[in-house]
Amino acid sequence: MARVLRASHVAALPAGAALHELSLPLTYLDAVWLHAPLVEGVFFYPDATSDVLSNLTDSLSNALGAFYPLAGRLRLTPGTHNRYELHYQPGDGVTFTVAEYDNHHVGFEELA
Repeated sequence: MARVLRASHVAALPAGAALHELSLPLTYLDAVWLHAPLVEGVFFYPDATSDVLSNLTDSLSNALGAFYPLAGRLRLTPGTHNRYELHYQPGDGVTFTVAEYDNHHVGFEELA
């Protein structure tokens, strides 16, 4: 059984100047995927120490700082009925969840 140990909000860390509100319109190629099933990434690390988790969250925050519109939310473009955009507001971010799987009958290799 999996047990969630913590879920934290990881915000974009600005590389220089403070991040400002920004909307990034989706292209036709992006819009094709709007109604596709959601893809969530699950990564397995054996015996993840606090150093590994700290490095992962720091790296995620730095990556979001470089590409901060991706930390925003998908929304309908104001004043339209069929156009979408990624809208970033300062403080937006993503959820980083740490969980533990404690089934001793299944090895790490079988899960990955």
